Amino acid sequence: MSPLQPSCLIPTALCFLAVLLSSCSGERGASDAGQPSESEAVQGTAVSHFNTYTDVDDSVVAIAVVENTRETPLETVEIAMILKDANGDEIKRRGASIPLLPPGEAIPVKVVFDDAGEHDRASVEPLVWRASRSGDPGIDSDFALSGIEETAAPPASSYLHEVTGTVENTGSTEADFITVHAAFFDAGGELTAVGTGGVDEALAPGAKGDFSIGTNTAAGEIARTELSVAGARTSA
Repeated sequence: MSPLQPSCLIPTALCFLAVLLSSCSGERGASDAGQPSESEAVQGTAVSHFNTYTDVDDSVVAIAVVENTRETPLETVEIAMILKDANGDEIKRRGASIPLLPPGEAIPVKVVFDDAGEHDRASVEPLVWRASRSGDPGIDSDFALSGIEETAAPPASSYLHEVTGTVENTGSTEADFITVHAAFFDAGGELTAVGTGGVDEALAPGAKGDFSIGTNTAAGEIARTELSVAGARTSA
């Protein structure tokens, strides 16, 4: 992989910029129901393990991990990756979205600039620019992972590195839209690849479902994998 020069990541500065953008767009403050404003929800996020690389097609790939530091779930977390030139001027931006980010969870994101080779780029900068706190604090469900196995170049898979396992719904209500997120790290702790996998059906309390996540990026460098699960309850 040919890394670009990552921009310096200062969470406080990112939050300040998000607040400034929100105020310029005329965003209202907290609602009458006591819900935090969008900018306050953005301040409840933290971006870490930011990394970039250039793939075989000369596309620039930006990856990072976004954490919800609040005690309540966040919905529709929008992340922008901003491609900049050597003067620090924005060339273009691409976005990624996390539909549901449970409290305390960290979910990886990936953005691809497939036409970046046309530009004299120098860096990519991440920015969480939108997030909202769910009006239903119980929208996220409880899950447990088991039977986790990682395989390099599994014979029956099209991936060079694959992680498989089982998700159990340990909550008291049915859960749907269950997604398992994988962040792959090298021996030095650098994020080298990300991936997602899902459970094909809703899970009743106590029910289990299998998942698999694969990657062909930096497969020979993967030393550690961190998994996170997000899903929404379907009944009270």
